[in-house]
Amino acid sequence: MGESRDMPSAEILERAIGLLHHPTAETAGLWPRATAVLTRQALEVGLHEALSDKVLGIEHAPVRVQLLCLQSYLEDTETAHEVNLAWWALSRACHHGSYELPPTAPELESLIDVVRRFVATA
Repeated sequence: MGESRDMPSAEILERAIGLLHHPTAETAGLWPRATAVLTRQALEVGLHEALSDKVLGIEHAPVRVQLLCLQSYLEDTETAHEVNLAWWALSRACHHGSYELPPTAPELESLIDVVRRFVATA
């Protein structure tokens, strides 16, 4: 399989949804953070899809800069704000802290919904 950046954001998001809805014995205990990672990757690829035609070289900018640009170039500023919050929540969910629980399925569903709406407009 190729690198996830070679896949469209919608395809990466579908893989995250599949992992969330169909955990297996092999993914027991791993699927919440793996789903968060895939969802964040879908969001980041969606940023490239949404901004690459509008901002030359945006793919080389840090994600935080891309999120700031999104607020300027996306007509729906509420969605841009939700995408920003979702990226931060997903980033936090991707990292394992000693006493932190992984994100729950409903939390992931909510974040996936934000990313799904975003990539549908990208």
